[in-house]
Amino acid sequence: MKRTFIAALAVAEAMAAAAASPRPVVIELYTAQGCSSCPPADAALLALSRRPELLAIAFHVDYWDDLGWRDRFSMAEATERQKRFGETLRLPTVGTPQLIVEGRKSVLGANADALNEALNAAREDVGIEASVQGAILVVSVPKRATPEPYDLYVISYLPEAETHIARGENAGLTLKEANIARSIRRFRVAGADTQTWKVSIASFPKDATHVLVLLQHAGQGAVAGATSLSVR
Repeated sequence: MKRTFIAALAVAEAMAAAAASPRPVVIELYTAQGCSSCPPADAALLALSRRPELLAIAFHVDYWDDLGWRDRFSMAEATERQKRFGETLRLPTVGTPQLIVEGRKSVLGANADALNEALNAAREDVGIEASVQGAILVVSVPKRATPEPYDLYVISYLPEAETHIARGENAGLTLKEANIARSIRRFRVAGADTQTWKVSIASFPKDATHVLVLLQHAGQGAVAGATSLSVR
């Protein structure tokens, strides 16, 4: 199981590197420090996070927190986001480790074929813009031909962390993790005109030094645009 998951993500790395794309592929990993199947996925994501062809981010869910170890990065918002994908993608189940690629495809556990299919799928590229202006993050969604509604997510994250696990299924391990989501903020995008939001950088958790900006079809649908940047 562990070797298979790493092999699947290694294939993902190769495919992403080979694929011509207007923007990086967005890969979300749903994980937990208390899940014994998750450390290999976390390690693989650490390697993948360094690839410019990918925007890989880890969401730590909180439903493992009562099973021996409380994950210091767990968020109810991460659990809710995974649950919402379960509904919108009509999944029979959600769990850890689980990948969501481009908001379109779920890969639960290790499934290289499903991962390759998701990475090869056509994807949109609405050219969203994000920049830091002093102590403010400024995000803009450009004028579009149609007023289709979107949701804009501003997700702050910590690029790397190391945690020694003292209890639970992973007791005794020291986990190295990458691109850990620390906060999730959603804005509604309505109408076809250019829209701009300003977010105080001080409102992000202090350990969150980067931001992933995702534009998704309304209702947490497929990703339509994505970018990331340092904010500290």
